[in-house]
Amino acid sequence: MAIKKYFKSKTLAKVLAGMGVAVAVPMALNMIYPGASPNVTKAVAGVSSYLLGGVETVIGTAIPMFLTPMMQQPVQSGAGLTRSGTL
Repeated sequence: MAIKKYFKSKTLAKVLAGMGVAVAVPMALNMIYPGASPNVTKAVAGVSSYLLGGVETVIGTAIPMFLTPMMQQPVQSGAGLTRSGTL
């Protein structure tokens, strides 16, 4: 029952809506104008999320924008801690 209380939170709903905006708006914009730069796409997503739900929605939109580049970086095996295969 305690988990149900958190999902009824208006703030959490707005943050999750912002994450949805961060996915839906760039797809729609790229369908309408395929030559849009990534910066324009991010700006349109931020403005549309603010118009949708305010600051909480902008925060939800910013989360995937900042996490996506970090997830696409290659992972270094061993992180450079090993030499010649031994510790």
